[in-house]
Amino acid sequence: MNSNIVEVFLHGTGRPVVIAAEADEVLRDFLARNDALPRDGEFVYVGESRQARDNPDLGEDEHLPADLDLTIVQLELPSKRHVHTHAVHSIRVTVEFNAQTPTRRFSPNATVDTVLVWAKHRLNIDPVAGADLVLELVPSAEIPRMDEYLGDLLSAGQHELKFKLVKEVNPQGACALIPPRSGYSSPT
Repeated sequence: MNSNIVEVFLHGTGRPVVIAAEADEVLRDFLARNDALPRDGEFVYVGESRQARDNPDLGEDEHLPADLDLTIVQLELPSKRHVHTHAVHSIRVTVEFNAQTPTRRFSPNATVDTVLVWAKHRLNIDPVAGADLVLELVPSAEIPRMDEYLGDLLSAGQHELKFKLVKEVNPQGACALIPPRSGYSSPT
């Protein structure tokens, strides 16, 4: 691929899509070309917000929206690779566990894994004892992938997510029927 071309994951219009961008292209032009400019009350974020992972005691992410007048290179998209558009400014996340319900505001470009790390810290769960805990969406009971972005879990107009911290169900494998070896006859 041409070194002047950057593959960007564009989030905010359903599942993320990979789109080629010129390194010197202005973000606003890239978004306009892909019909992804934010509307009133929507924001654009670049990369992944890891603030809750790095400083779980903060009450909310301080990740600022991207400057649409900067270029792809200036925004470090060759390394960050993700653009989250049509995003709310922050998402109120609540995690239920043992009658506790801690709440925090996250950027839409935080991952489910970041929320899980924060929740275990906030709930004082020992990392070893909590190794088999995962986040389950309420009310759907869906368990999202750990690398899924919070903004991708929202429906249009939604600003909140609610999770339950649950034990991961890991099937230990199904019993496979093994055909008899040749020359073996079953007793009848």
